[in-house]
Amino acid sequence: MFKRSLCRLLGVAAIAGSLFAAMPTMGEAAIVEGYAPIENGNVQKAREKAREDAMRTMIEQQVGVQIQSETVVVNAEVVSDRVMSKANGYVRVNRMIAEENRGQIYYVKMDVTADEQVIKTAIQDVRAQLEAVYDENTTRSGVQIAVTERDENGKVQNVTDTLKYVQAKMEDIGFKVTVNDAVLLYLDKQTDLDSPKVNVEVRQIARENREEENAILRGTLSTVSVKSAGNLTEASVKASFELLGIDSSVANSFSDYYTAVGTSRVDAINKARQLATQNAVETLGQKALNTVQHEFQGGTHHIKMNLIFQGITDRNGQYNAIMNALGAIGCRVIRSSFVSDGSLKVFVDAAGFGTTADLQNSILSNVAGLNPGTEDANAIGSTKLYFTF
Repeated sequence: MFKRSLCRLLGVAAIAGSLFAAMPTMGEAAIVEGYAPIENGNVQKAREKAREDAMRTMIEQQVGVQIQSETVVVNAEVVSDRVMSKANGYVRVNRMIAEENRGQIYYVKMDVTADEQVIKTAIQDVRAQLEAVYDENTTRSGVQIAVTERDENGKVQNVTDTLKYVQAKMEDIGFKVTVNDAVLLYLDKQTDLDSPKVNVEVRQIARENREEENAILRGTLSTVSVKSAGNLTEASVKASFELLGIDSSVANSFSDYYTAVGTSRVDAINKARQLATQNAVETLGQKALNTVQHEFQGGTHHIKMNLIFQGITDRNGQYNAIMNALGAIGCRVIRSSFVSDGSLKVFVDAAGFGTTADLQNSILSNVAGLNPGTEDANAIGSTKLYFTF
């Protein structure tokens, strides 16, 4: 079998205690520095990016301290991403010590404090999500991944850390993720990754080496340039990622350039690669929720989605009626649970339905007293069907 589950072989990133021995304890203020390139003369944008860079340094420090203190195993970069998405509310800038233009680099030095509870909650949430994907019954769906990296000379680079990060990001969304070694080997051997035949071959290889995955996320990270910027280094990386339906012709693409500044060559490249990978995976990861929902397997259309049943007054009776009806119309129940508001959430693989409307009508026809429900406009993730008694 060419494919492997990366977490099984590599584990999720564990942070060694010695790495953070000199970092501040939880809740203490810290002095951090941040850098960002001034692109196209946009100083204000560079200032914001430099502040983000400094804040992320603080967050990563605090994540490391807490991981060490709780001896938990999570992906620190994914936790940092979560907190960074709310950084303006949860990282307090006590004072701006210094900020200035340094040629084409914007520099900031800040006194900041990160919110301890937010980081603790993020660690717990990510840990729970990553652990949940090991259980087949709690997995939304499967996605294969294969990412190749090239330096500025086109030489293939080691992708272990990148794959680990991509896997954790996709699992944080809710997918079971496996690395397709055969696709990875194929991509590493290609000199023209933009050739139309590449995606054809990738789909074929993915189809031959899969279990239940419906899509493959394949990507290329290419270091475009690395240059000195005084006593700092500036690196630019291009991210070219595509999300491909394995059985269907569905394809979503992402392509963009990211530039970062670091205290060394390795630091600058790693920062640029992380920015590129984060944006590519977050963008395509959300699209994957829809890509894997509608697939053809063996000539049969499959719809994988959550069904929300509201207004339940008889848990046992109505639960049994729903389950019997779903089984009768060809829905395989992957998982089900009652949520805090009393609603029943059921994730199904429905075979043989042309559209979600067909699925909805069939369920309504087979469960007595059931009506269309009110859609939750604030719900996140893939499309859901709502019902009510």
